[in-house]
Amino acid sequence: MNLLVIDPSVSGISGDMLIAALVDLGASCKWLKLLSEEIPSCLAGVEEIHVRFKEVHRAGLRAKTMRVIVSEKFGEREPQELYSAIEKLADKLSLSSYVIERARDALRLLEEAEARVHGGGESHFHELGSADTLLDIVGAPLLIEKLGLSKARIVALPPAVGGGAVRISHGVVSAPAPATLEVLRIKGLPFLGGPVEGELTTPTGAALLCTLATDYSSWIPKLKVEKVGYGAGSRDYGVQPLRLMMGFADRVVEVDEVSLIETNVDDVDGESMGYLRERLAMLGA
Repeated sequence: MNLLVIDPSVSGISGDMLIAALVDLGASCKWLKLLSEEIPSCLAGVEEIHVRFKEVHRAGLRAKTMRVIVSEKFGEREPQELYSAIEKLADKLSLSSYVIERARDALRLLEEAEARVHGGGESHFHELGSADTLLDIVGAPLLIEKLGLSKARIVALPPAVGGGAVRISHGVVSAPAPATLEVLRIKGLPFLGGPVEGELTTPTGAALLCTLATDYSSWIPKLKVEKVGYGAGSRDYGVQPLRLMMGFADRVVEVDEVSLIETNVDDVDGESMGYLRERLAMLGA
C-alpha cells in the first residue's frame, strides 16, 4: 500500500516547510499558483499573494524552500473569515472533500488551541489570521491529493520543537510557543525538545501534521522508499530539513508494540484474582 512518512524529528515543521517538501517530492507548484491567485478574491483585505520556490542547502543537504509574498491590509482575523474563505476556494477551484475537510480540521484545531491558551473563549487569530496560513492549510492537503496520497497511510514522527525564547504577538515566550504546545497536547502527539534554540515547529505546522497523519510512530516504519523530498524554512538552524519519504509498505504498518504475559493461576482463590485484576487495571493493563 502507499505510505508517506513525515519526519520532522530534527527539523521541526511549519506550513511552508511541508509544502516545499511536497513540491520537492514531485507535486507541481502550479496548484499553489492557482490557489494563490484565488485567495485575494476569497479573503477580505488581501490585495495579492505570490509564491516563490528555490533550492537551498541546509546541513549540507539540498532542499526546496517556499517564500510567500503577501500584500494585505491586515493580518488579524476571526476564524469564521478563514472558514468562509475555505468554502469560497472550494467553489472556485472545485476542491475535493478530502482537501476541504483537512483544511477545516487544521483550522478548527488552531482555533481550539488559541481559545484554550488565551482563555475566556477567545479565538481571535493574530499571526495565524494571515493569508499565508490559509495558503498552508489548503495547499498542503491539495498537494498530497495531487501526489495520489489522499488514501495512503501517512505516518508522522515526533517533531522537534526547538527551545529558548520566541517572540509572538503577545510577548516573549519559550519554545514551543503556547499555541503549538496546545495543538500537540490536544492531539496527543509526542514531541522532542531541541536540538537547537529557536522555534522549529509552528502552530500551523503542528496542526497540519496532526490532521494529515493517520498514524504516529517513534520510528520510521518498514517501507520501500521510492521518493524523498526535503523542505527547509526561511531560517538556517544548521539542522536537517524536513524530510518526506514516499513508498510502499505491507498492508499493516506496525506502529505499536504490545507485550503479552501469560501464567497458570488455576490454584488461586477468587478474592486474590479480583485484587490482581484491579491492580493490573490501575497500572494500565
